[in-house]
Amino acid sequence: MPVDKERITFLLGEIEKALSILKEFQKEEKAKIIGDPKILGSVKYYFIVVMEGCIDVGNHILSREHRGVPESYADVFTALGQNGVLPDSLAQNLAHMAKFRNLLVHLYSYIKFSNTVFKMLTNLSIILPKDIFKGCTAHNSGYYLV
Repeated sequence: MPVDKERITFLLGEIEKALSILKEFQKEEKAKIIGDPKILGSVKYYFIVVMEGCIDVGNHILSREHRGVPESYADVFTALGQNGVLPDSLAQNLAHMAKFRNLLVHLYSYIKFSNTVFKMLTNLSIILPKDIFKGCTAHNSGYYLV
């Protein structure tokens, strides 16, 4: 079954929207972000939206190209890198972000995240470049994600 370009386009649009909002938060002072639970919660939420979108795109590509089922969300990006869908450095960054997403979703009440969230926010352009899937290569199914 070919890759659903409309689905990928939609997901990439949602990722871009969430990244734009995160970039707006970058303008705020650290004390304001970590001192206000509503702002900190919003930042966490938009990180989750970005990562869920990336995971969905990755899983979609892997399943449509019959590349197996990853064991974890981080493995989605490892597989995309190994299959030449993403550059290795981006695949590694996204795998780390998937692990960060897991902490945000599953352990948020056990670990104090405010400083970690702020650090991830200030390094956003390194971790998640503007065009997350820019540079992806053509595949047997004949699509480009550029």
